[in-house]
Amino acid sequence: MLVVSCRQYMEKETTNYQYFDKSVSDTISTENLIAVTDEEHLQYGVRVAYVNEKNDTIIPFGKYAYYGTDTLEYYANVLEHPNDTTYRRLMAIDRNQNVLFDVVVFNNGPEPFAEGLTRVIRNGKMGFANKFGQVVIPCVYNFAKSFKNGKAEVTYNATEYLNMDKHKKVESDEWFVIDKKGNILKNDCDIDYNLVKKNDSIIASFDLKTTMEARTWWNRWGSMNEPNLKEETTESYRLTTIHGDGGITVIRIQKNKKTIKLIEKLQLATTKYRPDPEDIFTDYSERNLKANEWNDFVELVNQMNFWTMPAKIDNTILVNNDSPFLLLEGITPEHNNCTKRNYHMVIRESPIDRATNFKRLYDKIYELSNK
Repeated sequence: MLVVSCRQYMEKETTNYQYFDKSVSDTISTENLIAVTDEEHLQYGVRVAYVNEKNDTIIPFGKYAYYGTDTLEYYANVLEHPNDTTYRRLMAIDRNQNVLFDVVVFNNGPEPFAEGLTRVIRNGKMGFANKFGQVVIPCVYNFAKSFKNGKAEVTYNATEYLNMDKHKKVESDEWFVIDKKGNILKNDCDIDYNLVKKNDSIIASFDLKTTMEARTWWNRWGSMNEPNLKEETTESYRLTTIHGDGGITVIRIQKNKKTIKLIEKLQLATTKYRPDPEDIFTDYSERNLKANEWNDFVELVNQMNFWTMPAKIDNTILVNNDSPFLLLEGITPEHNNCTKRNYHMVIRESPIDRATNFKRLYDKIYELSNK
């Protein structure tokens, strides 16, 4: 089977530029400089110079193109533009044309400030600068996310790639959190990232239907008109049980905008790998859950650490014809704070799993279905 990657991985350029560190005295505002151009309109990419209020040229034409800074108070974002046909770095300069850092692009323009800081780059590494153009958190990270509620996620090891839509994506299994002083904050996620990677591999194999067992599961869901849970846009959970006689039970709990539904389907046993519709009898029922029932269930999901459970115990196979076999899935619109995933699946041969709290989730789902 030929597997074609949908990712175009990005190599970071290695540079050795020199940068200027602004002192405290550089934060005292003097006269503002105004961007001007000798072209028809002041827009991204045109030749730019900066003049003072007396119209004296402080930063002349011939080196830079305009990149969003109309008024230079402490620094200006510019595009290096030494001649009419060459564009180079996106960078920040002060009124003396000292290069402070390279600019992070956001929505085709300079990254806006978040909580008083903006992400910046020095020689391929990311850090944070303030409004004065001072780099207050050193550029030592392979990738950094913007600040939110006084915290930012950063990593020393990240992979950047373009997806099929040519949007830039970043992945890392080694994120940690810093405050606005660059201090590392305690991670509340007691998580084994090697386990997360192993779970990803198991789930990917299942999605690709690389085994006959996985294809059996997908065929049975298809015959019961069950959706691909990973494509759901609302928070949903599904417990699928393949019984020893080949019958199958699906219990799906799904929260929509106005209702919370529990849907249960029972399909009697069939010996056919791809059964025809006339060979299948499926019993269907549904009921609305109360808000407190949903909240209690979701709280239990989080308490039992469902999102970080091993997807599969080492001796688990995907189909066991001699005993019930269980698969519990969950998806949420938001990514989990610890795993950074929004979908998870757990495969078990039995509800009794001494290593995790799987049985409590199993029992709770059947308790809700029997009400």
